[in-house]
Amino acid sequence: MAEALYQFTDQERALYEKTPLPLLVMQVIDGEYHALLASDEYCKMVGSDRESMLEYLNHHSFGRVYPADVVRLATFSASAVKYPQCHLTYRLSIKGEYHSPLKADQD
Repeated sequence: MAEALYQFTDQERALYEKTPLPLLVMQVIDGEYHALLASDEYCKMVGSDRESMLEYLNHHSFGRVYPADVVRLATFSASAVKYPQCHLTYRLSIKGEYHSPLKADQD
């Protein structure tokens, strides 16, 4: 039987969503990541509303990545294990407009 996604109580969800820190709560089931919750501060940090950000994070493909960035992202992902720290900025579609909310560091 597959593990079920964690369910927050209304009180827990409100507490986590209003925390003054950028917070993203994920759960791994059968090796696949699932975004369960994003705080208001996380949404402000990435410039997105909560519903769009959770939808994006739970969409497991490059389908929403800006077309010119797909090859860069795929190449980077394949070679990133060679570097202790990395940096890549790419654009993704949120409600039909491209944004650059995700970033990883590289020296």
